Amino acid sequence: MSETHTAAQPGRNMALDNSRTIGCFLIVVVHACMSGWYGMDPSSALWKFNLGGIAASYAAVSLFFMISGALFLDPRRNVTVRSIWTHTLPHLAVIYFVWSAWFAWSSSGLNAGISAGTLIAFAKNCLYGASHQWFLWPLAGFYIATPLLRKIAEDKRLLEYFLLVSFFLGVLPVESHFTVHFALYETLTGLMQLGIASGYMFYFLAGYYLTAYPPQGKARLCLYLAGGAGLLITGFGGAFIRFHNDGQLVMWLDPSRAHSGLYAAALFVAVQQITPRLPAVVNRVSREIASCSFGVYMVHLSILLKVMGWVGYQPQGDSPLWKVPLCACIAFILSVGVSMLLRRIPILKRILF
Repeated sequence: MSETHTAAQPGRNMALDNSRTIGCFLIVVVHACMSGWYGMDPSSALWKFNLGGIAASYAAVSLFFMISGALFLDPRRNVTVRSIWTHTLPHLAVIYFVWSAWFAWSSSGLNAGISAGTLIAFAKNCLYGASHQWFLWPLAGFYIATPLLRKIAEDKRLLEYFLLVSFFLGVLPVESHFTVHFALYETLTGLMQLGIASGYMFYFLAGYYLTAYPPQGKARLCLYLAGGAGLLITGFGGAFIRFHNDGQLVMWLDPSRAHSGLYAAALFVAVQQITPRLPAVVNRVSREIASCSFGVYMVHLSILLKVMGWVGYQPQGDSPLWKVPLCACIAFILSVGVSMLLRRIPILKRILF
């Protein structure tokens, strides 16, 4: 029986643009909520409020990986080994080092004066990048593997098999460390060394699968229920771990975890469903924001810290709850504005986006 391949439609995918826009906003929200969060009193209303914000927005990274998979595994795109190594990866490297140099200028102290120490610090910071640039490293790995993954994506059954292997042997073993703690399960899956099927690779392939073969009827309802459960597990599980094993909290909130990924997948499919029903003006605005989403991701952290200072938000103080979403919204709007301005400069548009 032939399968309906809905990804094989020409033109721009508005649902992916909307997912980008939502992902951008959620990235700003999660960083606003996490600013100083680990040092807060967990019994305070602000800590609990921010935990809810983190749970609702932590799927943003998984969402971005799903978008990348939906685009790069699309059979309509002319992606070859040659294009990956002569265009995609060099462009990604330029983006990485230019933005790294921008952030390293101040973080190394070079802006205050030139010395051997600041030059060495600048070089190291350019190499390692800012904290939020970690996203580009797994993305580079996905790009390298894309010619192989496209072969898998050509066959629906083979793709489903890879997704099952990736979920049960790559994603779920880490989840069991916190929930069921099947030591033997963790050990055996670790010994198998299935690196290519672990981590964010599942979300890269899932993004294409959910775009090409969107779930219908009961399957979609089950995904929504699983996504809702994942959202609740992230929040309540985070609170439980904070009070019982604080050292594991950072690992629990890693966006590659299954509970966060299920929420991201449900959100990804929900955006596909609601996009055709949105007013045209909403989609037009979203398309403009999506076009500069990469810039928003890069500049938002610096802008967010400035906004928090302007608003007077003090994570360890007695700041009112409303200051968190206010900071996130202002930082998001300003980040979009700065990115749009940068895109208007042809050479910067070519280099930075």
